[in-house]
Amino acid sequence: MKITISILLIYFLSLPFSSTSQVYGEGVIDVDGNFYESVIIGNQEWITSNLRTTKYSNGDVIENLITDSLWASTNQGAWSYFQNDISFDSLYGKVYNQYTIMDERNVCPTGWHVPKKSEWLLLEDYLGGSDVAGGKLKKEGTLFWFSPNVDATNETGFSGYPSGSRFFNGGFPISILSTYAVWWSATSDGSFNYWYADINSYSGSIAYGLGSLRGGINIRCLKDNNLNIYN
Repeated sequence: MKITISILLIYFLSLPFSSTSQVYGEGVIDVDGNFYESVIIGNQEWITSNLRTTKYSNGDVIENLITDSLWASTNQGAWSYFQNDISFDSLYGKVYNQYTIMDERNVCPTGWHVPKKSEWLLLEDYLGGSDVAGGKLKKEGTLFWFSPNVDATNETGFSGYPSGSRFFNGGFPISILSTYAVWWSATSDGSFNYWYADINSYSGSIAYGLGSLRGGINIRCLKDNNLNIYN
């Protein structure tokens, strides 16, 4: 029986994506005690909300830098609420600078990690390519996203919200909130910049750019080993 179930699981997770193929995981609790639901998309398991931890997985504290000057000058991992407003935390999570994702102490819960760019590309490919993947990751409607929120279906259960960011100089771009959702990857361009993935309100696509050391954006954690379905 166990062998049959395993074979069936591998079969269903290898099928092309459809809106009826959502499979939810057990979720995970971070070192601060925050619980995150998770969803299995292809052979990957993702948390369905942005990271909210204030500590690395070993319990070491990540600095909360409020003032623009401290944010712009730090050489350490740091986080903040968007606009330094705690009311954004429960829905949008925190923004983290690049030093945080570079740190070997791991900002994600134990057994999870900041996804590499290749893992974002694997997700994109499973969802049908860059032109349509973003729409399947976006929370539908215009309660949080600006209209028209093109092609948003949230068919995956990923529940991508437009959640803002923080500039390298500490400022907050107000226009980005409700327009973009941006998440770090753990892949650099070979210098001091790391790639990020972003989706937006005016298309159903997903795209990639390079963030700076002190740029602040969100994190979605990916479970280690990608379920080992294809390994």
